Amino acid sequence: MCAVALTSAAVQADKSKKAAAANEPTRLVLGEQDERREVAAAVAGLDVAKGLEATLFAAEPMLLSPTNIDVDHRGRVWICEVVNYRTRNGTRKDGDRILILEDTDGDGRADSRKVFYQGRDIDSAMGICILGKRVIVSCSPNVFVFTDEDGDEKADKKELLFTRTGEVGQEIGEVQRRERLGGMLRYYYRDAA
Repeated sequence: MCAVALTSAAVQADKSKKAAAANEPTRLVLGEQDERREVAAAVAGLDVAKGLEATLFAAEPMLLSPTNIDVDHRGRVWICEVVNYRTRNGTRKDGDRILILEDTDGDGRADSRKVFYQGRDIDSAMGICILGKRVIVSCSPNVFVFTDEDGDEKADKKELLFTRTGEVGQEIGEVQRRERLGGMLRYYYRDAA
């Protein structure tokens, strides 16, 4: 599905020696053209273990700047697509998106893209977890649960699972958040059975 690389320790050691020999790390600057960033070079640049194959599932312009993915029981890839991040905050006026990519014709490449949810409340989302008709999205300081109640692959309901994540001095509420999260997960698993 997605390009996956398994790299041996020997290959890593060889790369480390080459980087050390160059005496400085290779850095890409945003906006610079670099052939290593071209779609055609994306898979070619991966080190893949013997017996495995990496193929390109999706690329720009189908998606931009993915920060996290999950795969559902139907093999669809769900993506946090983040454009409004740090210095680019506000670039996409309608907010960042949760995308669903699917290979509908079986050729191993995504040919369908649906927007499950879009909004400024998930700008810079960094995590996604698909649990049946529920989608958990982490976007600090919040963690949301989106629900597709009618099966149309659009979020019909948004709930705040918990908030104030990553803040200093939140030890008092930590047990309450864990209990609530544990209860929600038990609910999801019970619901799926």
